[in-house]
Amino acid sequence: MCFVRNCLGVFAVVLCIGLSSAYAQVDDSANAVVVSRDTTFPGKHNFPAATAKLMLANVLPFSIDYFIRRESFSFISWQSIGENLHLSSWEWDRDKFLNNQFSHPYHGSYYFNAFRSEGYGFWQASTATFGGSLLWELVGEVEKPAINDLINTTLGGMAWGEMTHRLAMRLTHNWRTGRRKNALDVLGIAVDPMNGFSTLTSKKRQLAQWHVFDTTTIKFELSGGSRQYNRAEDHERKETRGEWFTRLNFVYGAPNASVTIPFAYFAVLLELGTSDSTVFNIARIRGNLTGWNLRQTDLRSHSLLLLLNSDYYNNTAFSYGLQSLQLSLHSRFQLPLKSSLQTETGLSLIGLAAISDQDLFKGKKRNYDYGNGAGLAGMANLFFFNRIGLRSNFSVGWLHTLDGKNADYRVLNSITALRCQVLKKVFAEYEWGHFLLKSLYPNNTTEKKHNYYKRVSLGYQFRF
Repeated sequence: MCFVRNCLGVFAVVLCIGLSSAYAQVDDSANAVVVSRDTTFPGKHNFPAATAKLMLANVLPFSIDYFIRRESFSFISWQSIGENLHLSSWEWDRDKFLNNQFSHPYHGSYYFNAFRSEGYGFWQASTATFGGSLLWELVGEVEKPAINDLINTTLGGMAWGEMTHRLAMRLTHNWRTGRRKNALDVLGIAVDPMNGFSTLTSKKRQLAQWHVFDTTTIKFELSGGSRQYNRAEDHERKETRGEWFTRLNFVYGAPNASVTIPFAYFAVLLELGTSDSTVFNIARIRGNLTGWNLRQTDLRSHSLLLLLNSDYYNNTAFSYGLQSLQLSLHSRFQLPLKSSLQTETGLSLIGLAAISDQDLFKGKKRNYDYGNGAGLAGMANLFFFNRIGLRSNFSVGWLHTLDGKNADYRVLNSITALRCQVLKKVFAEYEWGHFLLKSLYPNNTTEKKHNYYKRVSLGYQFRF
């Protein structure tokens, strides 16, 4: 399904350019029907239409692989289907990092939104995502069904699916008119084609949504600059050349608003760069599944959230991806002198992680291990006088190999960033970080790989 990678690249570029050009400040309206708590569209469930779109999400890539690209894995038969139906056929595949950790989660969003766009809720669409992925693994290709594909497509598809669904809903359901409205509609269809197809082809659907608006605030940051990675392994330090990058970071909703509704709050980080290995370097999505507001006052607020995380990191120095659940305490404190402090601490259950290992399966496509385990994460963001910001993030993971080298891993990632608000909506930022991968082998030998990086960027922020 290599075509999905192209779709992802187009999606990222269109999203970055389109959102920056579509900037607008939206005011409340007395005639609006607020749907920010649950963006399920009005009307009954349409199971036939949802099923047809889910099947299309499988038939289209299969047709491209079979009729156009003539891929050997697409030449399925009754025999291959019969063999795949045996539980003993399931295995860990050897596909490239980009395909398994990025393309599969994104393609899962089509399964998800096939049902989400036809009146079904988050959990119902999640079940459909599992079903669509399972159908592909069993009958969509000759290769044996892959455990990692089913996990990544289902969990990643849930995160990508609900994120794109809500973002598209926010873009297309507003009070804009004329060219700006048309531009936002086109962008919304590009973000969530499943919903766009239903809206364009159904007159009844268009009328039902005519006065349905999503008023949730989205905070955007679009930035770009230079970065550099350094690697240290076996007392040998390697410095890479400088690279250019652009980053889109946006937050939908707030951690203490409608916490019991899945993805009423989510944060997304996307980064493109001029790396030799890949253009798309970071894709991180984290959204609430449910939560509890513990204390809410004008000066402080505390919320406990259960988050679904989908992470993808792929750059010159290292590759790391995971699907996880995290129980996280979010706090905000209003301080004197126009200052504030945000903190976050959480424990995570890592369902599946991919850890780069250049020596694994030499000569094959896959150069990473699969593992699972647990993690700990924290964040503190201090903002002084509405102008100077200091942010620190850290995360630690304890992983055991499921497929690959027989090793246990300790993963440490720390980030510190200093920001200055140059103008009201323009900021400059310097960020530096450290990624440590420690491998523990049964013969009591250890191996450490250090990766350091630094970034300098200039950015623009706005609300939609």
